[in-house]
Amino acid sequence: MTQFEIRKRSYSWFLLPIFLGIIGGLISFFIIRKDDRKKAWACLIIGIVLSSIVGYNVLTILNETTGLEFSHELGDIAVNSNTNTIYVATQNSGQGFEGLFVFDGDTNQQIQQIDMDGKSIRSLDVNPVTNLIYIGATHSELKSDADPNSSISERYDYKKSIFVYDVKAKEIIKTIPIKYDPIDTVINYDTNKIFVATSYSNIMYVIDGNTNTIIKEINVGYYVNALTVNSDTNTVYAAITFTNSGEELENQVYVIDGNSLKVKEIIRVGTEHSGIDVNPNTNLVYVSNAGTSINNGNTISIIDGNSNQVIGMVDVGKFPKQISINSDTNTIYVHNLGSKSISIIDGNSHEIISTLDIGKVGQRGFTVNPITDSIYITHNNEMLIIDEKTNEISKIQTTYENWSALEALLNFFI
Repeated sequence: MTQFEIRKRSYSWFLLPIFLGIIGGLISFFIIRKDDRKKAWACLIIGIVLSSIVGYNVLTILNETTGLEFSHELGDIAVNSNTNTIYVATQNSGQGFEGLFVFDGDTNQQIQQIDMDGKSIRSLDVNPVTNLIYIGATHSELKSDADPNSSISERYDYKKSIFVYDVKAKEIIKTIPIKYDPIDTVINYDTNKIFVATSYSNIMYVIDGNTNTIIKEINVGYYVNALTVNSDTNTVYAAITFTNSGEELENQVYVIDGNSLKVKEIIRVGTEHSGIDVNPNTNLVYVSNAGTSINNGNTISIIDGNSNQVIGMVDVGKFPKQISINSDTNTIYVHNLGSKSISIIDGNSHEIISTLDIGKVGQRGFTVNPITDSIYITHNNEMLIIDEKTNEISKIQTTYENWSALEALLNFFI
């Protein structure tokens, strides 16, 4: 066997990876690897590290200056009112990051990211009492007996689940399988019950937060758009869209008793519903109607929670989508998808205080943080923050940092 003479090489070889990055690292590695193996590997690692840092900074600059986006889009938002922590889910990320971004509600700085490992998040809510996050997601798993020559759809099982994430333990503590795609999740903090609406089905799941098991399946309308819950009256409201006999999209609100877990009333509202929310202090429910103006579209229906009767309507912008309420100030915020605006409604007079042009079409995430009087709305990979007092708009951009592979390489060689 041929023996190579081991001799130390000059530290000048480090200049190649420093100035040429990974290319210089490769050149140094192959030239000196037989003479000074340790220094050869060091040159290669330096080249990889520097190239990664430069590449990341270039992408960040391009993203901020030209609008080039990272491969994730933001979706649902949940606020922990006890810790003033904001959780923002990605949606339909494809090959990008799939998980949660965590923000400090006081500083609006990103403080953590929770990787959901390839799971597509559809719904999200957090219980501030138990500090548990309930994440509705779809995901695929390779079948144990999968034929490698079969199609992708045949090799994988398409699954739907509710994942229970413990904030303190920083891990998923329970996976609850469900039959249908989750679309919205709300929590009654007083009873510790979790309600999960599903897409293109008539099933709404009820989960006991003490055992994290499904205790009831409630039959509701065919297409649930959104849910809300009044913890004070222990009542859940499900906004339903269906096609009536005249082939028109019609909206109904199913009123569900939180004790019996049965539908106790069905309220007819406008057309092509998108959002719903309730003010527990006034016991008024607000429902968006996104249909045409001829059919009470581009309006908000107001429901009295005591009588379950529609008591009024408010004209808003085009195609109103989500609704979020600051119950402390009794202010209703409506995200108008078609107008790219937010209608701000006084909950006492039910008159529009102002209309805020945001200039962008938001995603699913739209919520109010009553602690800081801020409104959060997601758009692509950024989150808009609106100050309720001044109506000033700022934005924060989510960044996904994944250095695990590089760290493993450095730990292996150093």
